Amino acid sequence: DSEYPAVDLYNLKPDTVYTLRIRAYKTQKGIYAYSDYVRFAARTSKPVVKNVTNFKVKSATTNSVTLQWDKCEGEVGYFVERYKNGSWCNIAELPVDTTSYTEKGLINGTTYSFRIRAYRYGDTVLTGLYSNVAGTTTLANVTGFAKQSSTDSSITVKWNRNSRATGYVLEQYTGGKWVQLTKTASNTNTSYTAKNLKASTTYTFRIKTYKTVNGKTTETAYIRLAARTSAPSVTNVTGFTKESVTQTTATLKWNENTTATGYIVEQYKGRQVDSDSKDNKQQYTYLHCKRT
Repeated sequence: DSEYPAVDLYNLKPDTVYTLRIRAYKTQKGIYAYSDYVRFAARTSKPVVKNVTNFKVKSATTNSVTLQWDKCEGEVGYFVERYKNGSWCNIAELPVDTTSYTEKGLINGTTYSFRIRAYRYGDTVLTGLYSNVAGTTTLANVTGFAKQSSTDSSITVKWNRNSRATGYVLEQYTGGKWVQLTKTASNTNTSYTAKNLKASTTYTFRIKTYKTVNGKTTETAYIRLAARTSAPSVTNVTGFTKESVTQTTATLKWNENTTATGYIVEQYKGRQVDSDSKDNKQQYTYLHCKRT
């Protein structure tokens, strides 16, 4: 009908070139007259693949990030990529009914970039636009938290370095509350000595790791350690000798021992037999001396 110079064509393939031609005709008293054909080529549009929506981080651990998104109805599946070593790398090709993915083997306290797009098949693989998200693994606490050594008045604790941390917070439980011993500004500090402690006493310590990026600090939970100081110890006296004697007295001398509270001087009086136990006992007389 010359009043409606248009026609719709159906069931064509997407992104395909078709060649069309047209001519006019006229009838008069049952006789048809035709014009010459005019040709042209036209391409159908590319199919529109839906973009993934609500792409986000669902959860994270110290070595993994789980991603989540809404299902793209009508598509075939998804390509998931991660940015590493300066370029985007495909890490998963998933069916359309899958709406989550976990990337494992990651480093604690590290931010990773991910992107996703839906796809379908035509003459080639057709894809939607990318959706992007960044996910950060949680910070791991230290390992190997243990007592390294002790004296009767100190305990040295140690731990393994976490290279992803800014530093560590170490606390001691004393007086019914936790008291901070140190907050290190570097992750290379991996030991600390608590001093002025009581001998043969158990103390409780706890440690956590922290990381500060752009003014924002994240922390781990605490882990605890109970450690005991050593029993009291004192070094031997040196320079113990006779200073002078008379017929009835002997004056002894020795070097000052700064680790001691005082001295016990004994005199050997021979042996006696205990009639009950039959044990040989060395008999001494002794006197206590304070260090002055």
